[in-house]
Amino acid sequence: MSVLRAFGRAQHVGCQYYARFGGAVGAVAPSWANRFGHRCARYSHALGSKRLGHDRFVAETRDALERGETDAAIEHLTAALDHAPDFAERYHARAQAYATAGLDGPALAALEQALHLNPAHFDALYGLAVLLEEVGRPKLAYETYVLVLKIYPHYEEAQAARARLHDRVMGRKL
Repeated sequence: MSVLRAFGRAQHVGCQYYARFGGAVGAVAPSWANRFGHRCARYSHALGSKRLGHDRFVAETRDALERGETDAAIEHLTAALDHAPDFAERYHARAQAYATAGLDGPALAALEQALHLNPAHFDALYGLAVLLEEVGRPKLAYETYVLVLKIYPHYEEAQAARARLHDRVMGRKL
């Protein structure tokens, strides 16, 4: 599945998710919405997996990244995905490791697979937007930040990124 087809699928599922939960989340205090959003993320990111909840491989990979062991993190998640290729959050974590190593192509491929497994994975969409911005695609990055905010309206980093790109993409009003 191409990244753009994943976008279309994500937009459709994301809008459904927002219609079901986003309106309620958008109507409450941001601090509560952030807690709700992070709790939902734990479950929604596990879509495409046969199990929910904490994934020790993802936690160990993030620990390795914090220690600066990027190659070890990539190898660890690649081995984990060989044994269980149906876990969207593992692909998202591998994309983070690839991006940390400066490997934009593999990071993009990992995000594509995460979004294929879970089109409403707003952290993967956010990562895709960041990557698109870094490779000089500000309009597509802006549109992706907008999509992230349709799924999770109180995502502060996405709000800031959208605001930062707004004038550059939409132009300034005179």
